[in-house]
Amino acid sequence: MPTSNISQILLRNSELLSANTPLFINLMADDFINSYLAENPNAEINCYNTNYIDHLAINNKYGSRVATQFNSEYKSDLKHDVVIINFPKSKDELAFTLAMIAPYLLEDAKVILVGEKKGGVQSSPKLTADFLQHCQKIDAARHCLIFAWYCEF
Repeated sequence: MPTSNISQILLRNSELLSANTPLFINLMADDFINSYLAENPNAEINCYNTNYIDHLAINNKYGSRVATQFNSEYKSDLKHDVVIINFPKSKDELAFTLAMIAPYLLEDAKVILVGEKKGGVQSSPKLTADFLQHCQKIDAARHCLIFAWYCEF
């Protein structure tokens, strides 16, 4: 499957994504994970999807190499050093997602939010102000934006 615009902007910023225990939330089932694994072969990847089709596709393609979850709530024994979130269609879902993953983040974790401009991702700094501080706009390309926050709990 070809790489989506969202995945392409993430891969353009691969130095930002390097992690031991990354969590990918609602990323599409394209070639992003293959590219990520090529650069981070020892990463213990977890994928949480609310889209069952993407969940199945990732699970079928990677099997035990990538831990996948399709559930109403994310649960893990791991603490994550990087979380990449595909900006949801619902702004309330973003707040729910951030609150849900907070217990699973390391103290110095990076939270990366990526999405299409027409999907409302440019409002991310305002929407996340109650959860995350020190927002940085990292890149804009292919009608997409990428933002990053460094957690300081």
